[in-house]
Amino acid sequence: MDRANTGLNERLKKTKAIAELGQGMDVGSLNDYSHQIALYLLLKVFKREINNNSQRQRSDLISMTRAIVKEMRLPVKLEEIERLVDGVLYSGDPKQQSYFTVRIFDEKAGAIKEFKYRYLIPDRESSNWQEGGRTVYMLSETAQEIIFITREILEEFGFDLEQFYTLQLIKNGNFNEAKSSVSNLIARVRNLIKKEKDWRDRLD
Repeated sequence: MDRANTGLNERLKKTKAIAELGQGMDVGSLNDYSHQIALYLLLKVFKREINNNSQRQRSDLISMTRAIVKEMRLPVKLEEIERLVDGVLYSGDPKQQSYFTVRIFDEKAGAIKEFKYRYLIPDRESSNWQEGGRTVYMLSETAQEIIFITREILEEFGFDLEQFYTLQLIKNGNFNEAKSSVSNLIARVRNLIKKEKDWRDRLD
């Protein structure tokens, strides 16, 4: 059978990861807002990451989440906040440190396959385990894609994270990923030029 590659599998990986973020955990009074809080936490972690702020340990994640909950004027209960942070770090019992797992269709293989992922992963360069340092977390590739997909939320940051991220890739010698990111930026510029042209045509 001729199976066209529509990119469905890769799209499902992203949409399922977004849909599952902050879900399936019992965080009491925060249950109705767990998805929003979890996404806000990823945004804050990413902002610290790209600014080389290593305050991204579990205790820092808890402090950030507590600040988010206070900002949202929701009940601040440490036990619920800790459960939510652990629910972003791992699936199920945090002691098991399990990956999140979803079953999605792979059109190339014509079968349902498991996709395992995490939102936050250890930042090996910042953790200093050899000196007894605690784990510092950074966004996984899946979480970065969530941030870029929802980039309209990032307008409050005052700068374009994708441009900044591309520069970081280039500085670190990761030219293949940088090339892909630049292609995305070029596509965005072309789209903006087209929109401006359409706007000018309507004024004429």
